[in-house]
Amino acid sequence: MAHALADMAEEVDRIDRAIVPRSERAATPDDFHDALVDLMAAFAHLDSRLHDAMRSDPA
Repeated sequence: MAHALADMAEEVDRIDRAIVPRSERAATPDDFHDALVDLMAAFAHLDSRLHDAMRSDPA
């Protein structure tokens, strides 16, 4: 579970430091679209890791 939480923290940091700023400074609709696609993928990754952590929780 600790590994899943650490992975999730890294993904949230990547969203905050890379993806959101990229979407804010997008110069074209395509740039903005690419940032949104990356954001959706990051949230899907977070969701997957959350479900993995819940399955591995012995409680």
